Amino acid sequence: MPKPTPFTLGKPPTAPRPSAPGARRLSFDSCAAAELDPAGESHAKEVTDEQVVQQLPEELRRQSLSGTLPVSLHTLRALQEQQSKREVMSSSDAKAARRKSAASAMLPRVFDTLRAMYGATGPAIKLYDEVVKQLTGSNKGASSAAEVEDQLAVLAAAAPEWLSLESNAEGKKIVRLRRKADVKAVRQKLVQMSGTRC
Repeated sequence: MPKPTPFTLGKPPTAPRPSAPGARRLSFDSCAAAELDPAGESHAKEVTDEQVVQQLPEELRRQSLSGTLPVSLHTLRALQEQQSKREVMSSSDAKAARRKSAASAMLPRVFDTLRAMYGATGPAIKLYDEVVKQLTGSNKGASSAAEVEDQLAVLAAAAPEWLSLESNAEGKKIVRLRRKADVKAVRQKLVQMSGTRC
């Protein structure tokens, strides 16, 4: 983290430079701009001392300009950045990224459970609600029904050659398995996606 800009007692901070057209500006009341990394984590951008001072209440701003502010700008900036990170992590995009990451980590286990459920022979189609119920029960409470639905959606997107989510003639959602797929290659791909070793 870059060192904070020093403030001289009794000397007001240098006014921030005007933003370039279209550039984003940080606000104390709004979430700082953030980026999601592949792991689904969010990172709020750092703010400057000048921006911290601008967002202070009028009384605290006067104290800052006179050098009598009871809290250092470094501390205020750290608090603001923590608040921004909390707000970013609670955003819908961040929540969706975390849900997808959690579902991806379960892919090999869901794959193995589905293979056992469908067996080597017999119908390759099951009702979606039935599959969700069986998967939820097989995890012994480790996954909720909503989490299982996330896992099935991610699995269908990751391995469409093996599993697909469709609707039958009656309009009911079904889970179709394709036994002719190379299950060894499919599982290896899912293991790589999950970040696990088994």
